Amino acid sequence: MRRQPAGPGPRGISAIATHRLMARGIAAFALLLLIQAAGSMLAQTPFMATWWNAMFLAGFLAVFALLFIRAMWGRETAPLAAIIAVLVLLGYASWPLAAPVPLPEGSGPPWPWAMINVGAALCAYAAGTRIAVSYTVVLGVVFALIRSSGSGGGVGIGVALQDSLLATVMGLIIVLAIGILRQAAGTSDAAAEEAIREYRQAARLAALRSERTRFDALLHDSVMTVLLGASGPGHPGSRATNAALARSAIERLEASGRQGPESRSVDPAELEARLRFANDTGLGSMVLVIEPATGARHPIPADAARALFEACTEAISNARKHSGAATCRVSITCRGTGDRTRLHILVADDGKGFDPAAVPARRLGIKVSILGRMDSAGGLARIDSAAGRGTAVELLWPAGGNR
Repeated sequence: MRRQPAGPGPRGISAIATHRLMARGIAAFALLLLIQAAGSMLAQTPFMATWWNAMFLAGFLAVFALLFIRAMWGRETAPLAAIIAVLVLLGYASWPLAAPVPLPEGSGPPWPWAMINVGAALCAYAAGTRIAVSYTVVLGVVFALIRSSGSGGGVGIGVALQDSLLATVMGLIIVLAIGILRQAAGTSDAAAEEAIREYRQAARLAALRSERTRFDALLHDSVMTVLLGASGPGHPGSRATNAALARSAIERLEASGRQGPESRSVDPAELEARLRFANDTGLGSMVLVIEPATGARHPIPADAARALFEACTEAISNARKHSGAATCRVSITCRGTGDRTRLHILVADDGKGFDPAAVPARRLGIKVSILGRMDSAGGLARIDSAAGRGTAVELLWPAGGNR
């Protein structure tokens, strides 16, 4: 699975996708401006100081080329963006030391002038809105000073301030736009996480209601029967019957308190039978193959079996609905003995696959119905998939029972 970017806080799926999209957009924007400034760059390079060309021209182009390649491939570029932003600022500040006064006619305006907004955009991308606003203002002040100097064109202070103000305002607009996009993505991720929390809370409440219903049924079937029998006319036979019913009710209540609703154990073969019964192997275009359970046949707790069954069924349903697979295979392997029993289920299809990191957080089928369900039962789910090579969903119980 891909690592999250190390930029200013992209932690949710939407934020990460926006982060990558911004990197590509800024890289393309910078490349366009470099192409436009290429003529001036070639004409001015022979007249610039050698040290400046080596440090700022060659260094800028080398780092930018690496940034562009990584951005197009969806890799992390924030450190490279920060380096380029620093080079732009230092290049402006050192321009009077490196450029002749004035530049030869016909060489065009100083080529770094085209990079002022690129520096602002890359700083916003790498360091966030607050730092980028300060950076843009400082760069605008430096630009005004250099613009009014002989090496920067020697224009009057009024024209220099006007050019600087225009460049600064444009840079701030870019910085704020990047900040708004990042904030919108973060808000979307926060809303998705809140929806997931509410979904889990609703699931817990539903489980609580189910337990209450079961307990109410136990009271009705056992306790109320005893009470009604005791309230009727008494004779030796009925008293003996009521006493036996009372003992049975007490035993059932004690067992319920000790063991809860999921007290019995389930054999892996029964889990296999449940999967066969619940999943039609010939429905639709996908063929489902459920292989016989292998290994030791040691029972597992019913709550774990239920989580494995529901997560496995969800994985099969996802394969049938979304993968376009011709075949989906389910294998069940049991290892260990007694309390050290380990159960492993593999659901593998030959479909089109997908990128697990790109699944929107608001899609609950994987995050809650598979990963969350296994986690709540003390198990572990792993999803291995990529475009063009199908999907494999591993369900492990308990979580420490890795293969």
